[in-house]
Amino acid sequence: MKNNNLDTVWIVGNRSDAVEIAKSNSLRVILLHDKKIKNHKADTLEQVSFTWYKQEWECFVEDLLKKETNPIAILAPTEKSVLPAAWISDTLNLNHHISTQTALSCTHKPTMKRAVKNASIPCAEFLENEEGNNKISKQELLDKLGLPIAFKTCTGSGSRGAFIVKTEEEIPKFLRKGYMAESFVEGVECSVEAVVQNGKVLFQNITEYTEPKFANLVPASFSSKIQYKIFEFNEKIIAALGAKNGITHTEVFIQNLDTENNNTKEINLVFGEMALRPPGGYIMELLKLSYQKDFWQIWLDCFLGNKINMSEIKTHFYSGLRMFHPSAGTLKSIKGKEFIKSIKELQEFTLSVKEGSEIKKREGTGQSVGHIVIKGTNQQKIKSLLEEVKLKVTFEMK
Repeated sequence: MKNNNLDTVWIVGNRSDAVEIAKSNSLRVILLHDKKIKNHKADTLEQVSFTWYKQEWECFVEDLLKKETNPIAILAPTEKSVLPAAWISDTLNLNHHISTQTALSCTHKPTMKRAVKNASIPCAEFLENEEGNNKISKQELLDKLGLPIAFKTCTGSGSRGAFIVKTEEEIPKFLRKGYMAESFVEGVECSVEAVVQNGKVLFQNITEYTEPKFANLVPASFSSKIQYKIFEFNEKIIAALGAKNGITHTEVFIQNLDTENNNTKEINLVFGEMALRPPGGYIMELLKLSYQKDFWQIWLDCFLGNKINMSEIKTHFYSGLRMFHPSAGTLKSIKGKEFIKSIKELQEFTLSVKEGSEIKKREGTGQSVGHIVIKGTNQQKIKSLLEEVKLKVTFEMK
C-alpha cells in the first residue's frame, strides 16, 4: 500500500545497497528494473527495458505518474541505468540530477574519449563501429592503432566482451558492430573515486590495483606527491565530462612510475574510462572500512541536495580485497581456507563453490566464486596479506 506521507525516489537498475540506503532514510522506493525479482526491499517493482529509447522512457514516466507521486530524486546505481535515469530526470526537471549529455559522455565510450581529447587530456587513440555501417578493416586498425590493440563494446562496464590482440594474425578482418578498438596503454592502472556535488569535487580516493582484476587496496600506497598529481588529473576529467553530482569512478594509467624515488616529474597520466555511478568490485565497502563513512549515504545525499561535509574525513584503516576465480573446469580441491580463517585482519570471506563444482570462464571483473576483505592500520601488511592469500589459497582443477 502506498504511503503518501513519505517522499519517493525512483531507483533505475537493481543494486540492493542503493535500495537499502534509501529505505533507511525513510524514503518510498520505486525500483525500475528489467527483470522480475522475488526478494527485494523496494516498495514497488516496475518492469522496464534498458533497450528503450528516450521517447519510450517518457511514455513510461507518464503512465507511472498516474499511480505514483512525483519522485524527489532519480537514482542510477548501475552502468546501464545512468542514461535512462538522466532522461527521466530531464523529463521531470529535477534538481541535483545527471544531465543527458553528461550521462551520454560517461556511458558511451567513444563520446567519452572525444570529450577528454577535446580537453587535451591524454588517452588512447581509438576507432569505433557503433552502428555497424562503417567498414573498418584489419589494415586500418593496424595502421591507426598499432599493436597491441584492445577491443571493447562501446557501452557497458566490467570488461565484459573486451579482449586484447597482440599479433597481426589475431586482428579481425573488420571491426565488429557495437565495438570500438583502441591502442593499448602501458602503465600501472588504478582508479580514482570522487564525491561530486553541484559541480564541486568534495573528496577523492585512489584505489590501488595490486593485481588488476583480482586485488585492490584502499587507499593506495603511492606517495602524497603522486596522489596529488592524480587528483589534479581526475578533476580535469570530471570537468571535461560535465559530472555535477554523484560518485565518479575513473580508471587512470600511470606511466614511468618510480615508487622508490617518488619521482613525479617523469610520470605520465593517461585516461582510461570514467563511470558516473557507485563503483563495483566491493570498492564501496572498502571505502567505508578505510574512512569509516557510509559512501552509499554520501551518494544518496548528492542527489537529495543534502549538505555533505567531507572536510574532516581521514584514513582510519587500510582495507584490501582479493577476488577468487580459477580457470574454467571442474573444481577438484581448494587449499588455504584454514589460513584465511587465521588472519586477524579478516573482515569477510565468501566462497560460492565447493569440490566438484563446475567453474565457468570469467567474463568480466565483477565475476568471481568468492572473495576476502581485510582491514588494518598497517598499510604494507594489508598489501602483503593480499599477495600471501594469492599464494596460499589455490584451486586445483580437473
